[in-house]
Amino acid sequence: MAGSDVAEGIGPDRSAPTRPPVRHYKRRELATADGGSFVLRTDGTIDLLAADRTVVQSWGPEDAEWGDHAFRFGIRVQERTIAPRGPDTGSAKPGF
Repeated sequence: MAGSDVAEGIGPDRSAPTRPPVRHYKRRELATADGGSFVLRTDGTIDLLAADRTVVQSWGPEDAEWGDHAFRFGIRVQERTIAPRGPDTGSAKPGF
């Protein structure tokens, strides 16, 4: 049959990718009082630059202090949330 040459794993029954999503950030830069700057890179790395543009310190998204510096760019660090999966996930009381 010519129309039944469907590849396996394609269609609505295929499984979701097992890779975690990759987050991309918009590059931004904030000036510091001493003439340097904080730079948010597209991979999420935050660099503290001196006035001569040399990197003084750098933090990646996996670093514990990263969230303290990401806050400067309006990024809040929080645990990943899981969306409810159906009508039975709410309260046992109707209307709540």
